[in-house]
Amino acid sequence: MSRLSLRLAVTTAAVAAIAASAALPAVAAPHTPHAPAPRPAVAITKVRAEGPGTSRSARSLDAETVTLTNEGRTSVNLKGWTLSDTALRHTYRFGNVVLRAHQSVVVHTGPGRNTARDLYQGSRGYVFSKRFDTATLRDNHGKVESVKVWGHR
Repeated sequence: MSRLSLRLAVTTAAVAAIAASAALPAVAAPHTPHAPAPRPAVAITKVRAEGPGTSRSARSLDAETVTLTNEGRTSVNLKGWTLSDTALRHTYRFGNVVLRAHQSVVVHTGPGRNTARDLYQGSRGYVFSKRFDTATLRDNHGKVESVKVWGHR
């Protein structure tokens, strides 16, 4: 076979391959799942452990607080989320509370009437130790979202 014949055969085969691929039906790209939704960005931003007094009055219990802030750009429903301590082993479960973007809510230990900015656990005793403790916020699946540690043993 001459060089010219060989070039002609290779070129013809290449053109035929291109034409055949153009005639094939289009095949969709494999399905890729959507990117996961961004994680909620709710953080424990402040803890005031054991109110200013030594009494267990409602006023003193309500002075013990944990502030949560939604640092994200979308609202987060805290329903089923929990706030717990390590030292005294208390757990507060959130009801249907929607925390808008960049909004904060203060969780009080003692009794009171819940509002958009203040929630009350209704506890008759302090929840957090002033000397050392850990506050842990978990989502409704039990995944840790935020932790605040203070003091030492």
